[in-house]
Amino acid sequence: MQGYDLNLIDKRADYPNWQYGDAQLEFYPADELYNPMPGKPTIEIFNPNLEGQWLENAIFGDMLHGMPARDPRFAEYREQFRSSMTPKQWMRDRWEFNRQRQRNPNERRTFDDWHDQSGLDAWLRGYLAPDERNEWAQMYTDPQRNILGELLNYLQQPPSGYHRMPDGTMMKDSEHR
Repeated sequence: MQGYDLNLIDKRADYPNWQYGDAQLEFYPADELYNPMPGKPTIEIFNPNLEGQWLENAIFGDMLHGMPARDPRFAEYREQFRSSMTPKQWMRDRWEFNRQRQRNPNERRTFDDWHDQSGLDAWLRGYLAPDERNEWAQMYTDPQRNILGELLNYLQQPPSGYHRMPDGTMMKDSEHR
């Protein structure tokens, strides 16, 4: 996902008593009212324990929130996944939605809005960018693993005008000699 222009705000030092279950990061679309740096998508980082690969995975996972609006192919994979969800997975999301509403009485979204903006992305993130607990690992059907595997391969491709170097980094085609 090279070339994804966003703001990162590191607030880990402000949350020394962070506990698992608290928000690790928060994604804000460029035009969201609460975006602390409007004009570009923004991610705030809260969990002081996120470092190295876990931090990279978390940022990558939160970037997924902005992808449907900027990448039609990503949006197609996302819809394929949504269509593949089982009744048990929908029940799990309904339970999570109700749990979050109890924890946050200011939550005003409907279940459908919450699912589109948060719940569905959690399913994608759990496979594409697992955290150290990897709690989602056993929650997918084989067809869903296939969809998400294809999506991961797609996301790892260099964007148009770039190519991958042997060391894994990206280089603009115009800079390669």
